[in-house]
Amino acid sequence: MLLPAPRERVWRAVGLAENFGSWFGADFGGPFVAGTRVTAAIEPTSVDPDIARQQQPYAGKPFELHVVEVRPMEKSPSAGIRMRSRKVSTTATNP
Repeated sequence: MLLPAPRERVWRAVGLAENFGSWFGADFGGPFVAGTRVTAAIEPTSVDPDIARQQQPYAGKPFELHVVEVRPMEKSPSAGIRMRSRKVSTTATNP
């Protein structure tokens, strides 16, 4: 994904769960920490009204991210966050 913004601004947008959620439309239940899982729910973005309208039918849908790696910009020339996502089941199962 190419974001036309200064590198520092992009890192602030994607490096912190709260900011990432605002930009991309999710409410995260915790920070991005390598090796952990964080549960989130779709929450329409506050950045782009057109995208927010498209996300609206999915508002509240849960999903989980497994944060594999976090490489802050200050520590790595190839900064970024590597994650895997999966849908969280919303139906209870009986043993």
